[in-house]
This record gives sequence, structure tokens and C-alpha cells, in this order.
Amino acid sequence: MSDETFDITQFEETFTERDMVAEATSKATVRRGNYLATIKTANTRVAGEKSHYPGRYSLVLQVEVQDGTGKTINMFQDVSWELYRELVVAGNRQYVKPGNEGYHNGLKIDKLGRLWSELEKIFNPDGALSIADVREAIVGSEVQVYVIEGLQKDDDMIWVDAHPKNYGSAEEWAIAYDADKAEKMKEGYIPKNFISKFTKPKEA
Repeated sequence: MSDETFDITQFEETFTERDMVAEATSKATVRRGNYLATIKTANTRVAGEKSHYPGRYSLVLQVEVQDGTGKTINMFQDVSWELYRELVVAGNRQYVKPGNEGYHNGLKIDKLGRLWSELEKIFNPDGALSIADVREAIVGSEVQVYVIEGLQKDDDMIWVDAHPKNYGSAEEWAIAYDADKAEKMKEGYIPKNFISKFTKPKEA
């Protein structure tokens, strides 16, 4: 029997399952935790006028994360040696540098600066390398990354509820973690990974 056409109007009141859309269009992710990774590239970028920090110099790292099963997942993360701190005003987070209104040393260094500083600690502990030299040193090198996982729908970002300390074993935690994430994906949330920390790889 050959293929046939059909009248699409029969589906005027039928809607696609949102969990199918979420699952099919989401990128592969890993559970929150420590992973071995390789910094594959470090491309330069100057932030545009619409960014949180116009004119800021940074590197965009392509980080290849080993998921523990033999597969790899690519993540991208900006890092910067330019000092900015986080200022919260009326619930809104702003990023200020020395000389900006509201800047003071008691504010927390922002994520881009913190991650760059962690790479400096690994690859340039005595401060002898220039910024350009550190960039050259990190490309192709292995690091350990701590990855967190969020789920996003439009402008709403939430986090997987399951926490390792609430479970008797890693296996129990993994089952609960995946179940919690699956429920949120049924609601249309898309899982996304974020690099939270760089450290030296553990000795074998």
C-alpha cells in the first residue's frame, strides 16, 4: 500500500506533547557534580553595548566535558581578567568595575573574574605568565570542572531539587535526580549545564 495524504483539519484541536518537544530539542547534559574536562579553544571577545559589561575583554572557552560513560559534552563559558564585582540594587544584579558608582571591595567578584582567577591558580600560580601566555597554556589542557544543572522555560530558571546529602547512596540520588528533572521537562523546561568551578585534575 502506497502513502496517502490526509486532511490536516482533523488536528485543529490537537496539540503536540510539550515533553516531547522539550526532550527532542534539548542538548545533552550531565548531572550536577565534578567532571574531567579539556579546554579545547579560548576565543577572544569584547562585550557589546547591550551586554552587562560593555567593552569588557574576555575569553570564550569551549570546554569538552567527559560524562563518565565515555561520551563528551561541549560547554561554553566566558572568563575575564578584568575586575568586575556584583552589585544588587532593588533585587537586580549589576556588574560594576573600579570607578563605577556603587563599587567597593566588599562586593563579590563576578563569575567571569572568579573563573579566570581559578585558571590562574592552576596554570599561573606564581604570576609569572602574562594573560596571553595563560591563554596559550590553558588551550588543550585538562581541568576538573564542577557543573551545575538548571532547567529553563522562557525567562524562568529553576534547579533540580534532588541533593546528594538527602540520599543513602549515589545510585539513589541519581534515580531521584533524573526523576525530578523528567517531571520538570514534562512542563516544558529545558535542561542546561553551567560551569561553576575550575580546579586541578585529581591525581590518578
